[in-house]
Amino acid sequence: MTPIEIGAILTTVITSQIESFIDKKIDKLKISKQRKLEIATNVANYSHRTYKKLYFLKTIIHQDNSIPLLDLYHPLKVTKLGSKKTTEINSNCIFFLDKYDKILITDYAGMGKSTISKFMYLTLREKGDKLPIFIELRRIKSDKSLFDLLKEDFGDISAPLSTQSLSDILDLSDIIIFFDGFDEISLDARETAIRDIIDFTVRYPDLKYVITSRSDSELSNFVEFKKFTIKPLDRDDVESLLKRYDTQGNLSGEIIKELRRIDDESFHEILQVPMMVTLLFRSFGYSGELPSKKYQFYKQVYEALYNGHDLTKEGFRRNKSSNLDIDEFQNVLRSIAFQSAKSGPSYSRDDLVNKINKAFEKFGYTRARPAAFISDLLQSVPLFSDENVEIRWIHKSLQDYFAASYAVFIISDNQKKTFEKMFHSDKSFFYANIIELSYDMKPHIIEEVIILPYLIDYLIYSDNCGHNNLHKSVSDRLYQRVYMKFDITNFNHSDKDRFKQSITANMHRIKAEIGEVEPRIRRQAIYSSSTTTHFLIAERPKRWILDFISKKYKGIFINIPNENKETSPFRRSSADICVGHASALRGEKECAKAIEEVVRAFSNRGEDILTISAFEIDNQRVKEITIAIQLKIDSMNAEEEF
Repeated sequence: MTPIEIGAILTTVITSQIESFIDKKIDKLKISKQRKLEIATNVANYSHRTYKKLYFLKTIIHQDNSIPLLDLYHPLKVTKLGSKKTTEINSNCIFFLDKYDKILITDYAGMGKSTISKFMYLTLREKGDKLPIFIELRRIKSDKSLFDLLKEDFGDISAPLSTQSLSDILDLSDIIIFFDGFDEISLDARETAIRDIIDFTVRYPDLKYVITSRSDSELSNFVEFKKFTIKPLDRDDVESLLKRYDTQGNLSGEIIKELRRIDDESFHEILQVPMMVTLLFRSFGYSGELPSKKYQFYKQVYEALYNGHDLTKEGFRRNKSSNLDIDEFQNVLRSIAFQSAKSGPSYSRDDLVNKINKAFEKFGYTRARPAAFISDLLQSVPLFSDENVEIRWIHKSLQDYFAASYAVFIISDNQKKTFEKMFHSDKSFFYANIIELSYDMKPHIIEEVIILPYLIDYLIYSDNCGHNNLHKSVSDRLYQRVYMKFDITNFNHSDKDRFKQSITANMHRIKAEIGEVEPRIRRQAIYSSSTTTHFLIAERPKRWILDFISKKYKGIFINIPNENKETSPFRRSSADICVGHASALRGEKECAKAIEEVVRAFSNRGEDILTISAFEIDNQRVKEITIAIQLKIDSMNAEEEF
């Protein structure tokens, strides 16, 4: 069936379901018949538009066709922080949603957060006994509130929506609101968005809420939300996903055959991310080869889209309206991505034209025109989608890739300062994917600017821990990245209020070590029966650098066994991590035992207490890596001078 034919069927089905839902709910409202009719009309129109919009998925694979999301969706699993149990998000997701009033799903780029939200919306809408509402949070602006967005979404020309009618709609029972993509809100609108979401949940406490986002320090504002992460794909998941993408059945078989030949575990780790499986399918269809690095997936996909070549469509090519060659076109994409790295992946048409003109001016592309380039972005090289009020990258990770390649290959002056600003920003997690992709392209740049100084700071900290000669600037830099230092003594701080009081009483000492940045203590409890030792606490949004280092430099972190046997690198551990430095832990059974007790204390305090995992740092391995990095940098600098 064509999308139009499917759409016609959907109209009938959804209208019937909405009418049934409204008949059950609307009579309970003590309002006039006219208002009931207004609500019924607006809810029906909204549900039809939103269902139709989310039902079809235009992917980088099926760029010429809109494919039903339900046909492509492979059931993803989520894990509640602090728990080993996973929940599969499938057609029975209503049981998952019924269990929790407020859900926060966070994870890294490309893990399928928005896909899960859309799937749950479609599933609920098809069942017909709930009213799901889907809100793309990136549309919130400093001058446009969450309530404004809802009035826009529920209103239309034929049935304008009043403020009172929107309130009446939200007073209906059995409503689930999906706040999708918190991380895509521009930084200047974050404060507005946080305030609006919190006020909204307070004003309508009987509704259910789901937020999706990459890890973000500002998510700590949503303290009442239960936090979940998405379980990485295993090899069976990858094969299932590839088969779903393959409408002809040939290409997926070839890819799976190649994957089964590869023993390199690091390559299979890349494919734990659904977006990377999508890129693999598209790039293999172009080159017939498996990329060896993460950034090469994106590179091959770009080349495939620009050249319009696909092994499944022999001889098919698209003409370019902009008349830019593959390198010129890429340079403009890089510039657009880098200009908007802070503001997000979507643009008004005027904003996009402005960024394109800046790129044309920088590279001297006088013959090109913005309108032609936008046409190519949407048709010939479809890395963007037109969503009426805005034009956006089809996936934010593509924006990250082109922004990274701009920083690595285009910037010459102040390149190091650019990466330093990203890393030392209070929002460093916002640039985490850009930094990681940049490392894949040119490791020595990131090693010199970020990794080496970071590891050296840690060694200075570790060697001087417990002494008075630790320079304030060193501990301050570490704190800004991930760490908060505590002395854990023989006190039992199982009560969170007493623990806070203890920290407050020693604030003058803590400030002397880490500067004037006051640490935030969030419902934490610590217990230790050991003699005094030092630990480092890392909050999840700032922890990406530990995850990054653990993947790139094996052997630095040694896991200390605890009750949670499903231990893994930092990416998969709980909301806070306790890291004991090697000088305190090496050969000290009591210290290892103490950390287990700390973990147990966090884990047993109830559902709303943040849990931690414990790791030992191998200082000798850190020293070996810093020496190796320094030798590499010296060698490359010598070659440049020569």
